[in-house]
Amino acid sequence: MSIVDLDTIARDLRDPSLQLEAEIDGREITESTSLQQDLQMDSLAVMDFLTFLEEKYGVSVTDDSLGSVESIGDIITLVNGLVETQ
Repeated sequence: MSIVDLDTIARDLRDPSLQLEAEIDGREITESTSLQQDLQMDSLAVMDFLTFLEEKYGVSVTDDSLGSVESIGDIITLVNGLVETQ
């Protein structure tokens, strides 16, 4: 069972506590949305977002899995995979 879907991640990206300086306002978020190219998130912003997701969903993202996170779809797959294994 998936705990995270596209709508959930889109809401998470807009969470005011993140204070992301990404280009999110007015953008349609899809699974193919690139964190760096489409949302202009630098590596620090991506790390902040992943830390936010770790805390929210009680998962731990390993350094090994960071290299595979390039799009919103990658995040959905990663978080759901981590939730299933815990």
